[in-house]
Amino acid sequence: MSPKLSRSTVPSVTVFSINVLDLLAAAEGDSDPNLVTRQTGRAVRALIEAELARRPPGSVCMIDFRGVGVLDYSCADEVAARVRATASSVVVFRCTQDRHADQLGTVLEHHSLAAVAETGPGRFQLLGRVEAHTRSAWQALEEAGIGSNSDGLPTEPPAGYGALAAGGLAFRCERSGAYHAFSSILSN
Repeated sequence: MSPKLSRSTVPSVTVFSINVLDLLAAAEGDSDPNLVTRQTGRAVRALIEAELARRPPGSVCMIDFRGVGVLDYSCADEVAARVRATASSVVVFRCTQDRHADQLGTVLEHHSLAAVAETGPGRFQLLGRVEAHTRSAWQALEEAGIGSNSDGLPTEPPAGYGALAAGGLAFRCERSGAYHAFSSILSN
C-alpha cells in the first residue's frame, strides 16, 4: 500500500536559479540587457554550463530571463535549446515576457525539445514540441500537483508521468516514487 500523496508533500530537491542578466553582464562587461548575437549567446551558455557542472545531477535549475530585453533566435538557441539538450540538471525557464516564451518555444520546437516555463508567478506552461498526449498528462499532473503511477495514467510512454519525468517536464522523487509538477516544487 502506497502512502497517501498530497499537494503539501514537496520532495527535498536541490533547486537553484541562474540569472541570465547577471551572466550577460559578466560575459559582455557592460549592462546592455539584450541577448542579440550568437557570440553573446555562446558566452552566456558557457557560463550556464559551468554553473550546471557544479550542481548535482538531477537538481532543478531555473534559468531566469527576468530583466532581459531582446532575446533573439540565435541567443535563444544557445542559452535554451543547447543547454536543455545537454544539461544533467532539470531545466525550467523563467520568462515573464510573452516574447521571451514565444522565442524559447520556437527554438525548442525547432530542436524537437520541450521544456517547462514559469511565465508569471505560479503560472507554468509547456514550451516547444509537445504531443497532445504529453500535454494532457502534464496538465493532469499540473492540476493535481503530485501524482503516482496508480492515478490511472499509463506508467510508460507516451502519456505517463514517468515519461514526463524522463523528459524533464516533471520531477520524480526517488524516495517516495511520487511525481511532482514543477509548480508544486517551485511555488513553495
